[in-house]
Amino acid sequence: MRRMLAGKRPVPPEKQQQMERRLKVMAKLKPVAYVAGTSGFLRYFGAQFGDDFVAFENLAYGNALYVMYEEWRTLSQKSRIELLRGSVDGFRRIEHREGWEDRLEALVEKYREGEADEE
Repeated sequence: MRRMLAGKRPVPPEKQQQMERRLKVMAKLKPVAYVAGTSGFLRYFGAQFGDDFVAFENLAYGNALYVMYEEWRTLSQKSRIELLRGSVDGFRRIEHREGWEDRLEALVEKYREGEADEE
């Protein structure tokens, strides 16, 4: 977690705890790597589950995570607002409501089974 926060504005302890909880959820799903967002997604950190599947989290807005597919490198350069204004092709937004962990797990399992996302 320290590496993800390096070079960024200080994060209050409660946000660090929230980040740790969310990282634990992602770690349980065994990502191949962790990535930091760029440009518009600079405040995001992500768990990469394959070449074309990354789940990005943002503690500043903490309301949702964004699962991005084939063009995740391009999509992750857009701001959250730009992303939501455009086409929903290439990503899914999962709000942090009850069951969000299960929804993320289901998408990861579907991806690993080679099935396309049809939400």
